[in-house]
Amino acid sequence: MQKKLLLLASAVVAALVVAGSASAANPRSVTVMTQNIYQGTELEHVLAATSFFDLVVGVATDYANVAQTPPNPATRGSPAARCRPTRS
Repeated sequence: MQKKLLLLASAVVAALVVAGSASAANPRSVTVMTQNIYQGTELEHVLAATSFFDLVVGVATDYANVAQTPPNPATRGSPAARCRPTRS
């Protein structure tokens, strides 16, 4: 187990070193913007299902939670929501 973890850590470090050196050689840049959105449920009922019936009931329950969650106009009107990428 420790060998696999050490191998994985080595691979991650090597990938980061290669990516860092590749980006230094390339003058182009990419700007990425993400926004976390709460969909209205944590899917706890679906994930806790232990049978097909529980899954069906969990989907219905979580769907009802999503349907009852009002949209948040404050986040839709936020500066991040109005942001448009610019080309340089």
